[in-house]
Amino acid sequence: MIDHLDEELSLRHSENYFHDLAEIIIFQQLSGKAARTIFNRFLALFPEKKPIPELLLPLDENVLSAAGVSRQKRRYLKSLAENFVDKTIQPELFNEMSDKEIIDKLTQVKGIGKWTAEIFLMFNLGQEDVFPSDDLGLRKALQQNFSLLELPSAKEAALFAEKWSPYRTIAALLLWRSLRIELPD
Repeated sequence: MIDHLDEELSLRHSENYFHDLAEIIIFQQLSGKAARTIFNRFLALFPEKKPIPELLLPLDENVLSAAGVSRQKRRYLKSLAENFVDKTIQPELFNEMSDKEIIDKLTQVKGIGKWTAEIFLMFNLGQEDVFPSDDLGLRKALQQNFSLLELPSAKEAALFAEKWSPYRTIAALLLWRSLRIELPD
C-alpha cells in the first residue's frame, strides 16, 4: 500500500486549539470546498482572522448565519467558546492528559463527538496512536486493502488496527490516502 502513495505524510502540532476545533466543527458533514468557504468567512469575523472564544460569544447569530454557519453549528461553536472561557477545556493541560482524558473532556462540548475528538488528537495534537474506527472511510479502506469480504464494524476495525499500535495514526493516514481522501492541511 505504501508504494502507491506519492505524497509525504506528516502530523502537525498546533497551538491554537480553539481555531482548530472550530474548523473541525464547521467542516463536519460538508464537502471540502463548501466547508473551506464557510470557514474562511468565519475567520474573517475576527481580528487577523484568529477566532477567540471571548469574541465569538457576543457575536450576533445573524452575523454567523451570514457567514454561512448553520444554526446547529452556531450552537456548537458557542458551546465550544463557553467551554474555553469557563475553563472547562484548558488546552494548556492537554500535554498532561491521556488521549482518553482529552476525548472525554472534548466530548462534553455540544457538537464534539468521539470522531471529532479523535480527528483533533491526530491532526492538531499530533498524536501518533489514534485510530478513529467509527470512520466509514477507514473501514472501507480496510476492506479494500486487506480484501475483506464485508465492511468491518467499528469494533472490528479497532481490533484490526491494534497491531499497528503505537502508530495507528500513521496507519489511518495511509488508509485514507489509499482512498485518495483529501486530508486537512
